[in-house]
Amino acid sequence: MSFDAAAAAREIGAANQAYLAGEYGAAIARYEAALGAGADGADLWFNLGNAYYRAGQHGRAALAFERALRRSPGDAAARENLELVRGQSEAAHVAPREPFFDRVGGRVDPDAAAAALVVCWSLACTAWLVRRLLRNTLARALAATGLAVLLLATAAAAATVAATWQVRGAGQAVVVEAGEVLHAPDPSAARVFTAPEGLKLESDRRIGTFAHVRLGEREGWIEARRLEPIDR
Repeated sequence: MSFDAAAAAREIGAANQAYLAGEYGAAIARYEAALGAGADGADLWFNLGNAYYRAGQHGRAALAFERALRRSPGDAAARENLELVRGQSEAAHVAPREPFFDRVGGRVDPDAAAAALVVCWSLACTAWLVRRLLRNTLARALAATGLAVLLLATAAAAATVAATWQVRGAGQAVVVEAGEVLHAPDPSAARVFTAPEGLKLESDRRIGTFAHVRLGEREGWIEARRLEPIDR
């Protein structure tokens, strides 16, 4: 997608004015037009989430805040608003607690985690070489301690990188329209559970008009039109 900076800036300015005037439908249309012009920043998704929330579209608000956090994992305002939206819907009562590994992966920038891994590994290699060159017993012991600390830091950074990759490769989606999760991709199949708007699910494949989803230990099929992937 090409980026038309002038058009995006124009649409964002108009969207902001519409939002401040309480014209949330118009603000949504303008923010989405900015996305269509190629804009894709965390601030844009955050503002779009606020507009959706004010318009009463909580599922799409949750999706927008999730996308804001994909672009800026440390955005405290986006995370607070996402928790607010989910706290006001049934999604908060349906979803199991997110595993620790996923919580870490969702809060760390992948590039920052990769950079930390490279730095820790480089320092660990340097400490190993320095220790080999030292002859003083005390100095070697101090170098060995530093090496151990750096190796632990490298392991932690590697685990964090793995967590960020896992979160972004899990095929996560948000329910933008409440619906039933069924045992099979068939409208007549038995219900597994009801998926309220704003609920985050893992979705790995589709059959016809149905998407296979997973929520903790529960899994089934839901109409694909009710889902939107977090990673576009």
